[in-house]
Amino acid sequence: MKSTTSRLAIIALLAIGSVSVPVAAAAQSAQTLYTRALARERGLRDDGRTATLKQLRAAVSSYENLVHRFPTSPYSDNALWQGGNLALLAYDQYKQASDKKTGLRLLGLLRSQYPSSSLS
Repeated sequence: MKSTTSRLAIIALLAIGSVSVPVAAAAQSAQTLYTRALARERGLRDDGRTATLKQLRAAVSSYENLVHRFPTSPYSDNALWQGGNLALLAYDQYKQASDKKTGLRLLGLLRSQYPSSSLS
């Protein structure tokens, strides 16, 4: 009886562990994607040269990709904020209406999808 109880306890712990590992890995992946996107953006802003429209849009896409892959991540609201503001920067520099639309869309998603965020 004791060995059966021990086996059940071990199986239960393994089952719980197998659920928490993917959640932790997903959170780490969201953190990694956010950190990379933020570093990419900082590189564009701190380079001393004006970033190209293509570079700015690629950085915005990095933030947007994080939100699509990990919508429940604590990094998603930050990614929408960063991406939205970066798209508006692209609009300010290159005057392409699509960049303004993207920036407003991302900031609108921040407000509607993450209303409790301090960034909303």
